[in-house]
Amino acid sequence: MEDFWVRFEGAGAAQYFSAFAECLTNTDFVFTARSRRPPGNPVNAMLSFGYQVLWNHLLALIEIQGLDPYYACLHQAHNGHAALASDLIKEFRAPIVDSLVLWLVNSQGYFVLDITAQN
Repeated sequence: MEDFWVRFEGAGAAQYFSAFAECLTNTDFVFTARSRRPPGNPVNAMLSFGYQVLWNHLLALIEIQGLDPYYACLHQAHNGHAALASDLIKEFRAPIVDSLVLWLVNSQGYFVLDITAQN
């Protein structure tokens, strides 16, 4: 039964990120699909960074409230993974991180850092 929900969630995510790509109007950025570990392009890198920052903030809030971060409904705790933060992040990714990335890319509110080695 768990595999059914994982596939269902994956199909929904593919549809969501397909629509997300259509919202990007800056032609300097190409985004065809969500990729991670490693992120395949700057948009995926911004999403991954934003999701990790948000996840860490949620974990801090969970711990401040004295909740057990390893007890969750949608995700399983494994190898020290705080599953409750992974459950809660789903509600906040789009309005906080995704909208910020869209704004940064579309309004060109970003800067490019060239980290290549200089001779």
